[in-house]
Amino acid sequence: MRTFSGIAPVLAVFVGVMYIGLAGSHAGGPADHHEKASSGETIVRVPDPSAAGGVDTHVERDRRWQTYGGFPLVTKDDARYELLDNLGFDAGYSEYRKGPVWVAYRVDAARLPDRFPRPRGFATDDRTRARVAHRDYTGTGYDRGHMAPNHAIASRYGREAQLETFLMSNVTPQKPALNRETWRKLEEMEAGKWSQKLEEVWVITGPVFDDERTYLGNGEAGIDIPDAFFKVVIDEAPFDSRMTVHEYSDRAVAPKRGIRPWHRPRVLAFIVPQDVDGSEPLTEFLVSVDWIEQKTGLDLMPEVPDDVEEAIESEIADQLW
Repeated sequence: MRTFSGIAPVLAVFVGVMYIGLAGSHAGGPADHHEKASSGETIVRVPDPSAAGGVDTHVERDRRWQTYGGFPLVTKDDARYELLDNLGFDAGYSEYRKGPVWVAYRVDAARLPDRFPRPRGFATDDRTRARVAHRDYTGTGYDRGHMAPNHAIASRYGREAQLETFLMSNVTPQKPALNRETWRKLEEMEAGKWSQKLEEVWVITGPVFDDERTYLGNGEAGIDIPDAFFKVVIDEAPFDSRMTVHEYSDRAVAPKRGIRPWHRPRVLAFIVPQDVDGSEPLTEFLVSVDWIEQKTGLDLMPEVPDDVEEAIESEIADQLW
């Protein structure tokens, strides 16, 4: 669903103590100053904080590696975000919501041999102005819900990437039954069955809010409580094998950022409400990507060719892969 052309971003980068990564400010949508490198990578111009905004640092990164189909575009003002670029995932962080409004990552079949212990707590992300702290969730009745999952990221990208999943910029309030049951089942499918069976999957996930804002705890921290959460899982299949929700002609999709030549994507899209009891089948939460975009104010996968995007975003899957 392409309803907004994007807002020009201003990017900023900071180096954290517990993690290594780049942070960028992003107002929602592909940067006007992104340049396409001949190697197929994107050059992102990141202002150097030590230069008082006067010098640009050039960082090459493959935009398709973690965020499938390009950074989401914003179609509602309250979905505006700043881009945080981490080792194993990208996050669109909202200072308005005091949490991520989307997170994207790639999970492949390969796994690292080491098992990394969970950190004892969550760290404040100094790249954010909100500076949400671990203690802000204590005693509220809500879990610190990972958007980029600990296990999938740690087992593919290593210890430093795992520590980034324990930054508060990757956290949003989840009720215990959701976090420990339904959400855990989805994360296990990503890290297990889907990534192993399909060789790799991409995931875009985040919170869903209604028009009435409610706040965590006594509200002093200004952390919005989501009403539900979305998850979009993307698989790319060669043209000579699995079909998507629409059966396309024999014509292959032209090479373009966001989709490999001679491949086509298919998706599973979910919206899971906060008040689940954890026993529901995952198929109960299947929706269309169009519905997620309408509820979140985000245009997902904007760089996928229009005809493919319209087809995969309008349909609701009737079963899991």
